[in-house]
Amino acid sequence: MKQVFGTFAAVLIGCIAVILGLALVTALVSTARPSADKDDEQQENISCSPGSGADNIPEEYREFVFAAAEISGFDASIHAAQIDQESSWNPEAVSPRDAKGIAQFLDATWEEFGEGGDVFDPEDAILAQGKYMKWIKDYLSDNGFRDADNMLELTLAGYNAGIGNVVASGGIPNNPETQAYVKKIPALAQTKYKDACLPLDSDNIEFVNSGKWSSPLPGARFSSGYGMRPCPTGNCTPDAMNHQGIDLSTGGGSDVLAPADMEVTFASNKDYWAQWYGTWILGKQIGGEKFVFEFHHCEHGSLKVSKGQKVNAGTPLCTEGNTGNSKGAHLHFQVGKPGSDPTQPTRRNTLDPKPILIAKKVL
Repeated sequence: MKQVFGTFAAVLIGCIAVILGLALVTALVSTARPSADKDDEQQENISCSPGSGADNIPEEYREFVFAAAEISGFDASIHAAQIDQESSWNPEAVSPRDAKGIAQFLDATWEEFGEGGDVFDPEDAILAQGKYMKWIKDYLSDNGFRDADNMLELTLAGYNAGIGNVVASGGIPNNPETQAYVKKIPALAQTKYKDACLPLDSDNIEFVNSGKWSSPLPGARFSSGYGMRPCPTGNCTPDAMNHQGIDLSTGGGSDVLAPADMEVTFASNKDYWAQWYGTWILGKQIGGEKFVFEFHHCEHGSLKVSKGQKVNAGTPLCTEGNTGNSKGAHLHFQVGKPGSDPTQPTRRNTLDPKPILIAKKVL
């Protein structure tokens, strides 16, 4: 009987030891990299109120985060969400994989991007994060991913799994950690660190407002201004003479780009009443001034976006063409005043686009 009791006691003590050991390992992992194992329930319960997003970035690191965003070209909310996920804003964090600091750099990567700084210094580490994200994005653009429509996710995958794994996989590596990471960071950015808290749903999960501007037709010459002008075509109307936009031209075949973050509210291959627009697009600016944009005379069959799609500044919309009431390949670009109906043409409620583009430093 004593032998049986002794055996039972030994087993019981062994079980307790195993449980305590597992608890200790969990505690050590959480201490080393507190955000690495956040569960999905915690992520889904994040809340914020419009206007508070940037305030959720710890004040002592806010300047560095915005500086990193300027370097990388990604929104500051993405950098903030990465740091939150990587280290929970702990500049002394060290992971079980020996990733170090607030941005969790491995030694080899830090040697290349730390530029002699201290990996445990928040300013050095966050700025290095911006440089590393930019390098990943540029490397992918130069190695077969230039036209990828998920560059943010690909860059995040490179940060998490390594650039070599992204290239070898031809996209986001098929491992659970990276697959979860590339979804979790935009979600956290939107629900905690954006000034306008975007809903966490399938339509918005890929979109993060960049706040940036782009030329609607890079490299184009300015071919016609805003306001009254001589009749530009053989089929002239008073509306055509009272020009409500500007014309830009590269000679045809160039991508027409979203000038700012926007939602596509109309996209047509001349199947609407305004057939003289050719293939045309209507969009409402997301954030900022809430302008309404129109893009006319795109090449037929060249639409790259659809109604309801949210796109960032610089996203290709269509190809510059010579469709509708047009004489020569060009883009007619039009800006409707804030508050304009984004589902209808805005000819009677427009602004001169040229001063706006100049003020945004893209023209």
